[in-house]
Amino acid sequence: MPREGPTTLLTDAAWDLARAESEGYAQRVEHAPKLGNSLATAIRESSGRSVRIGIAGYNFFPAPTYFGMAKALPRCAFAEASVVTGRLR
Repeated sequence: MPREGPTTLLTDAAWDLARAESEGYAQRVEHAPKLGNSLATAIRESSGRSVRIGIAGYNFFPAPTYFGMAKALPRCAFAEASVVTGRLR
């Protein structure tokens, strides 16, 4: 979620796209077969600079997605964000 502007829900699960669209709170829902690359693109488009990225459930985040993002965003720092998102829920 960006600090400002519309939110986008990206999912690599094509079978879950209809549910995500009907139940999600994001303004846009997109199918992203290469989730790490799609997340990196979305982050670059929204920030355009080095950023700190919070991941809720960092210890359980899928490794292929993490490595795809880390490779595409070498100047970004990743951090556990479950405490922050937990308070928002």
